[in-house]
Amino acid sequence: ANLNSLLEIYSYAENDEERTDIFNKFSSVIDHLSSTLNTLIEALKAKVGDANENIEKVYFKDVFKDTSQILSGAILKSNAVIDTDFSQLTHISYNKIYMESIFLNLIGNAIKYSAEDRAPHIEIKTEVKNEINIITFKDNGLGIDLKKHGSKLFGLNKVFHRHPDAKGVGLYLTKTQIEAMGGTISATSEVNVGTTFTIKFN
Repeated sequence: ANLNSLLEIYSYAENDEERTDIFNKFSSVIDHLSSTLNTLIEALKAKVGDANENIEKVYFKDVFKDTSQILSGAILKSNAVIDTDFSQLTHISYNKIYMESIFLNLIGNAIKYSAEDRAPHIEIKTEVKNEINIITFKDNGLGIDLKKHGSKLFGLNKVFHRHPDAKGVGLYLTKTQIEAMGGTISATSEVNVGTTFTIKFN
């Protein structure tokens, strides 16, 4: 989807400088996707308990930078604005591939299910409450009727909005990865206002 977005933007480029800039993003997106997907496949083949064996110091700003490059096509096409605040918690010890996958899915969903009448605005913030490390992803998108769909929100192949790229896999995978690391994910949402996902790390 992100490569398709870049292709569409490329087709509307007005001059060679714009085309060159967009073309250069292709290589970055492809390299990141290939690396992330290959490593993620290997990680998911392992037993859930093995997730904790691939722990390293993960800086949120670096994860955001990498995932933003992968999603650059969708970000440019949607005119998304993403604000981050990692000042309260700059890094944690975690499975880096899982963290990148979490960022990709939650940011990607916020853009994919954005409202037609406004550009996506995503806020990502880390904090520490009662000695618990927390990160939140807040968007101003379509929102979800949790009274109706709450119990199925993180289910496999569950889709709540009509979208050609909707597969119902992202949130399921995200929850699986977080729980494999001993954490939790929850959501609050209001239809036509937006959604906030809260992740508490172990």
